[in-house]
Amino acid sequence: MKKFVLLGLIFANVACSLGMTKPEVKMQSFAIEKFTEKTIDLNVTLEVKNPNYRDLEIEKLKYGFQLNDSAFFHQELGSNLEISGNSTKKIDLPIKIPTETLVGAVFDMLVNKPMNYNFVGSLRVNGFNVAFNKSGTMPKRDSL
Repeated sequence: MKKFVLLGLIFANVACSLGMTKPEVKMQSFAIEKFTEKTIDLNVTLEVKNPNYRDLEIEKLKYGFQLNDSAFFHQELGSNLEISGNSTKKIDLPIKIPTETLVGAVFDMLVNKPMNYNFVGSLRVNGFNVAFNKSGTMPKRDSL
């Protein structure tokens, strides 16, 4: 009898896991925090929505960033952030890029050319891999 109860609990847990919905990820904001001759400090804020009644744990966060035609900058954040059930969490991602990897983009920025960006990544959450991608043009700034 105990074996049947144990098997029932295992199947119920698996069924609950299978019935979960993937979280939704979107880039909420993107800003240049600081620009020096050595680095460009950016901040990207992600918004992660958990539509499930159960809490979700972000196990790993990978992301990449590109300005104009520069090389792609990759970063990985191993984190154990939790997102409560039926809630939305904002996650700030500071990005520090050496200016030498963005020579063409830095020149474009200095002459006030439009700056196109591409931000891609993925989260690993409770066994789900959730990809996200956002491309656009940064607004021109009066001064950096």
